[in-house]
Amino acid sequence: MSAPVIVAASRESYLHANNPEGACYGYISHLYVPPGPAISPLLSPMQSPYVVQSVIETALRDSFSQLPVWLSDQCRVAMKTYFCHSSMLAPGEQRLSSVMSRAGITASQIQFLMAVGVDVAGLSVYSFSLPSYPQHQICVRYAQDCAVFIALAGDAALVPVCDRVVEGVQQYPQHNQTIVSLPLQFPDITLSLDFTTTPNHAPIIHQDVLGPQTQCPTGFVVPDTPDDKDILWVPGSGCAFACKNPTYTLAEWSESDRLKAGVSWVSLPLILLFMIGLLTSPKYRKKYLLLAYSACAFLMNLWHAVMSVMPW
Repeated sequence: MSAPVIVAASRESYLHANNPEGACYGYISHLYVPPGPAISPLLSPMQSPYVVQSVIETALRDSFSQLPVWLSDQCRVAMKTYFCHSSMLAPGEQRLSSVMSRAGITASQIQFLMAVGVDVAGLSVYSFSLPSYPQHQICVRYAQDCAVFIALAGDAALVPVCDRVVEGVQQYPQHNQTIVSLPLQFPDITLSLDFTTTPNHAPIIHQDVLGPQTQCPTGFVVPDTPDDKDILWVPGSGCAFACKNPTYTLAEWSESDRLKAGVSWVSLPLILLFMIGLLTSPKYRKKYLLLAYSACAFLMNLWHAVMSVMPW
């Protein structure tokens, strides 16, 4: 007699729920375990515990490791929320007693089930999990917060499809939806057992994952006050130019330098004439403070004038 084989339940704890190195650390605590082929055609429907989860974890970790370090924290959080909860669906608990009650099964119908050998008492306490899909707003938020980055990346795998429907099931529902319906036939009527789940609103579990993670190259910074209207952002990133508005082009700077040089050249003879007038006037030649200011102005304009003709 062969030894029994342990297979995964429909609900598992996330192995990396307390490991900051986990792909979905801070976003996932438990997940619904789908059949193996839903993840990879190489997997059989039933797998040992945590095998399916590990395959998903590896794929997500590889993908997240390729994200640019300059991605904005807002986009990073929206993206991880979207992909973690799309890949590791939340488990929606199902109790058969509640499903039967919603179907409107009467006492006489329960008696019929018992008469044909159905263990109604055992079924009434039976529970299992079905997938709870991420709420529609999670997809919309990702599409908005990462719109520029998605466009720049040009990767179809990053493009969200918020109205996607697979086999009649909305992947990003706005309301409760039926995942599976099973007919239950009686002599006089056939009832439908509808197994429904609520949308997963995906709360952030560990707030520390929201800390700043954006890294900017030299010359760029992560602004301390991101709402400042004078900040010049680099499109699709969480980085901005180190200098805020107003900024100038090279042509504008060159024009400014030419104007400054012109003013200096014009000012030199005027200041010189002014100083000569002071020195030759018996009334003003002892105005030492005025002479000192004039001399400083002359030297400053002489410096700018000389620098304007230097070859560098």
